[in-house]
This record gives sequence, C-alpha cells and structure tokens, in this order.
Amino acid sequence: MLIEMKKQKGFNLVELMIAIVLGLLVTAAAINIYVANTASQRENLQLMRLNQDMRAMMDLMVRDIRRSGFATSVPDTNFDCLKSNPFNKMGFFNSGTATVAAPANCIVFAYNANDNLASNVCTIESADRFGFRVSGGALQMKNGGGTEASCATGTWEGISNSDVTITAAFTVTSTELDITEMFADVDGVCNVGEACNTCDAGNQCLTIREVGISLTGTLTDGTTQTISEKVRVRNDEFDEIH
Repeated sequence: MLIEMKKQKGFNLVELMIAIVLGLLVTAAAINIYVANTASQRENLQLMRLNQDMRAMMDLMVRDIRRSGFATSVPDTNFDCLKSNPFNKMGFFNSGTATVAAPANCIVFAYNANDNLASNVCTIESADRFGFRVSGGALQMKNGGGTEASCATGTWEGISNSDVTITAAFTVTSTELDITEMFADVDGVCNVGEACNTCDAGNQCLTIREVGISLTGTLTDGTTQTISEKVRVRNDEFDEIH
C-alpha cells in the first residue's frame, strides 16, 4: 500500500512580513501603555511626596505660630508682666519692608520656650525668638537671636528639601475687644455694633490675632502643590490704651 505524503505549507514572504508588522504594532501599543502607566504612577508618587512634605512644614509652622506670645504658665505671680507682655510682638516682612495687612514672605515672633520667666521679669532671651521665611526658594526656620523688628537677623536653618522650590505668604487679621466695655455690658458678650468692638482711650483691651499661611511647593519637574491654613494665636495681646 502506498502512503501519500502531503507537503507542509508555511507563510510566504508577504504573510510573514504582515505578521511581523502586526506583532510590532501590538508590542508598541503594550510598551506605550506601560510607559504611560509608569509615568502616571511616578507623577502620583511625586505629588504624594510633595504633599507630605508640604503638610509636615505647614504643621510645624502652625504649632509654632500658635504659641506666639506665651510668657508664663504662672499668671498669678506674673500679672504685671502679662499686661506689658513683650512676647506678643510679631513682625511681618517682605523684601525688607515691614507689612501688617499685605502678604509677607517672613514672619518673626517670640514665646517663652522653656517657661522660665522669673517673677514679673519680662525678658525675652535669644532662644525665645522664632520665625519662618522664604529665602532663595527654601523655607527656613529661625532658631534664636535677632529681634521681632527684622527678618534679616538671628540664626536660620532650612527645613525644606533642596529639590522643592517654596513660596509662602503670611497675613494677619486682628480683632480688638474692649474688655472694660464688655464688663459694663448687660450680658457681657461683645455683640456686633456694641461699644466693646472698639477700644476707647483709657480702657483695657484685647487684640485677637489670626495668622493666615499660604504655602506653595514646586518640584523640579514642575509638579506644584499649594496648601493654606489659618492659625488662631492662643495668647491674645493685652493693651491699655491711654
């Protein structure tokens, strides 16, 4: 019995070239998808890292600024000092010019860090002076020295990463309350339109302060993140207007 052998047939040259082209197209599409996903993940990671860095810097500023004006934890024996509390002084500066209402890129303040105030001796030590400023695209923190009348003095150190460019804006909102008028008021509450909203000459007054912070960070690849906070300064400024 004769067995007939069938010849095997393969791709001809044209079919082979078409198959190769289709394979290359599929491979290219897969590579593009992989590259796009990788880039997206990298951008998300960079944004997450930037956000974490920004939040850490903001939390540090909020905690420190909130303590501004603290003089003593023993007010009974330091009342005279509290009435003329030198720790309440705050300075806002922008390009060397002091500002109050306008945004500034530097804030300086003081608080009794070690709570070591002697009886009615209101003295600010070098270690009690603090602040934050932007210099050369870096956020810096003041750790002692200088005064609240300048942003160019004292010891400053960077607290932001070198690959992040920082811009910051500090503002302050002040509200005055006439304590003398509040005590004389029927309900003791300073309602809108009452005299206690304005400090009269000779009366005892409190200035309530709220500091606004806007912080923007930009990575070298252009990734940008902006966060904002408002800080209620816990230690109100006492004043007796004459």
